[in-house]
Amino acid sequence: MYKCPFMPCMNCPYYAEHKMRDMNQMQDNQGISGIPNVPPTTEVPNTSPIQYVEQMNNNFPGKQDVSDTLKDDVNEAFIRVLHASPDAPPVDVFIDGSKAIDDLAYGMLAGYMPITAGKHKIEVFPANKTKNPVISVSMAFADDTFSTFAAVGKVANIEPLIIEDYEDKVPKNQALVKFVHMSPNAPAVDITLSDGKKLFTNISFKQVTDYIMLSPGEYVLQARLSGTNTIVLNAPKISLQGGVPYSIYAIGLAGSMPPLTVVLVEDEI
Repeated sequence: MYKCPFMPCMNCPYYAEHKMRDMNQMQDNQGISGIPNVPPTTEVPNTSPIQYVEQMNNNFPGKQDVSDTLKDDVNEAFIRVLHASPDAPPVDVFIDGSKAIDDLAYGMLAGYMPITAGKHKIEVFPANKTKNPVISVSMAFADDTFSTFAAVGKVANIEPLIIEDYEDKVPKNQALVKFVHMSPNAPAVDITLSDGKKLFTNISFKQVTDYIMLSPGEYVLQARLSGTNTIVLNAPKISLQGGVPYSIYAIGLAGSMPPLTVVLVEDEI
């Protein structure tokens, strides 16, 4: 396993160690609760590195330690924030008028933080600015839920995307994975194995799939133009651990900078 390059300087207590490997093929069977279950193979042909999003602490006033909060009998929701707007500058994020996250740059993911369940106003400003937010929304968060608040789209059309993350325990012998399309100029894609087997189909910008169940192990995925065999992105190898829910994010720009990139993150504290 290799450690996130931002540790320990970002002092992040939530981001687990990762290692990345490939695979050539997988076989179908059925997981619990009707979620498709796909076992890995042991072949590792591809050595391309995967880019991980940074997961950082936040300075939200009154923020509690998440592990302590989970022990309390209080009505709390948990949110994290992802900067996925490819041409937007670093941003500050305010919740109910208080700065929660400071100087979040493109490709950075702020770790889960507890907030009171209920309605909150979330504002996103260019870093060090407090007027004319680029995003200003009010939304409700249910008790004991985990969500990712993503800033998506090019800066001229930047908008929030709220992603519901898995909130229950995952069986130790399985991993859960979902895919989120956050590349504003990339076409609809199918996410497949290297042998063409489809895991997610016809996923367009801002779409979020359901979780599927995978056996722990080593995988490599491809993004193909929806309904075709045309490969638009060879995703680097990943390794999934049992008992963990994951999200695979497609961020960046197709044919431009910053480049289209696949990012794997854990959806748990």
